[in-house]
Amino acid sequence: MGRVSKPNGRSPDLRAREAYDCWGDGRVRTLQADLPIRYEWAFYGGDRPYWQLGALESLYNGGIRQADAVLEHALKSLRSRGELDETLVVVCGDHGDGFGEPGRVPNEPPAVSHVLPRHEELLHVHLVVRPPGGATGERVDELAALTRFPAVARAHARGDSPLCGFTVDRALALKQPVTADLRKRFERRCDPVEAYLEPSRAGYENAPNTSGAVRKHSYWGDRRVTTLVHAPGVVEHHEPVEPETVDRSFRDGDDGRDSVREPLAGRQPDADVEAQLAALGYY
Repeated sequence: MGRVSKPNGRSPDLRAREAYDCWGDGRVRTLQADLPIRYEWAFYGGDRPYWQLGALESLYNGGIRQADAVLEHALKSLRSRGELDETLVVVCGDHGDGFGEPGRVPNEPPAVSHVLPRHEELLHVHLVVRPPGGATGERVDELAALTRFPAVARAHARGDSPLCGFTVDRALALKQPVTADLRKRFERRCDPVEAYLEPSRAGYENAPNTSGAVRKHSYWGDRRVTTLVHAPGVVEHHEPVEPETVDRSFRDGDDGRDSVREPLAGRQPDADVEAQLAALGYY
């Protein structure tokens, strides 16, 4: 199994800027260069206005254009070697990024980068699948989750066609408690800081009687909301449920498939790995 990963999609690589950066300009590149790798505190702490994030989005467009070119090269290489029809191709993202979009839950911070909020801009990512042998093309509007990837890959390795692919009955998302160094950074930069430290969870399910929509129950601290997500950016508000209803979903996973894994003692990143992750903006 091979993997092509572009870990920093915030802008085209410097050597590829001329070919792919069709939307940014010198002012935007200077803005990005002046920001630290972890720049969310510059905005949450009030040092930078949120509107500047919209300028950074133009650089992301160039990063997407470069990622498309990398994918095109990979698929052409597989086809030229006669291996494409023997390959399961999955194109996905691990998360989206925020450019100052407001939260759906009262007191939820705007979406900046990809650390805190439970915004759709962060959780609703692309997923394109080409099975071995190809397919006629089908758009799936049901709830899907990348957690299905191991089961789908194993099924194809056995020569089986997975019955449900990446679709699921429900999906869960949570913000782990902000602790240790991350909490200290928020406390140093944000006043008041309470909104950034609130517990938050979200549960998704296919919306009954509403074709192509997904229902999301979520809370941020003691505020809660229920929404119908019809498409990216098309969200309809409904009567919220109690936080206990959302929490119950995290406890009632069937066969452990939906259970939330807690960090295990002795299996945390060592100092070298943390340094590498910090260079990519994850610490």
